[in-house]
Amino acid sequence: MTNWLFQKLHAIPVDRQSGIAIRPVRRSLKVIENGEVLGIFPEGKRCKNEERVKPKKGVAFLGVKTGAPVLPIAIIFLDTKKRIRKPVKVVIGPMMYLNELKSSDYTVLAEAVMDRSRELREIYKV
Repeated sequence: MTNWLFQKLHAIPVDRQSGIAIRPVRRSLKVIENGEVLGIFPEGKRCKNEERVKPKKGVAFLGVKTGAPVLPIAIIFLDTKKRIRKPVKVVIGPMMYLNELKSSDYTVLAEAVMDRSRELREIYKV
């Protein structure tokens, strides 16, 4: 069921166990170079509400390599008591151009994206 859904969403699978990331990176670069939108979770996994996770470097690599803008997004669960179909608020921040930041360290740049998302979360928390 989930494979079908992810295929319909044009998701790019990443097998972190294999250690080979070149295929998903190439596919991601092609999506961006074609002028399409690529959604990426910097954390590299689903996280619980309020969970702080160190971001992966992929978002920074893709932003720097392509020069494409990055939109920091906060997903805020509004009713944590519900187990299924929790209502959410999605907040989209202003574009970030990672090439304009004063760093070439992907770890630092990925953290900058996460920090912006966390700021949005705090500003718009209900």
